[in-house]
Amino acid sequence: MVDDRDQAGAVQAFEFCYELAWKVLRRILNSRGIDVASPRSAFRHAGLEKLIDNAEIWYDFQEKRNLTAHTYEEENLRAIVSVFDQFSEELEKLINNIKLASQE
Repeated sequence: MVDDRDQAGAVQAFEFCYELAWKVLRRILNSRGIDVASPRSAFRHAGLEKLIDNAEIWYDFQEKRNLTAHTYEEENLRAIVSVFDQFSEELEKLINNIKLASQE
């Protein structure tokens, strides 16, 4: 059984990894001459640049990230926790795509 402290830590890890992912994408895209100022823009361009498979999935992660300020509401907490497995898979794909792109 997962206790409140474990869930809080998992939510915080999700927040951290999400923020890091979009900021790394922004940096990569900027280095390619593509100016992005928001996560949504970064995910849209990352999809076009084949760094991520589906920007829509990342838009959903963005929505869940925005909910993390309201985890005191049980419904929000469940919504956030529900994407952890998919987020982990997509984050792994992103890391692999970045590695491949850096070898080109």
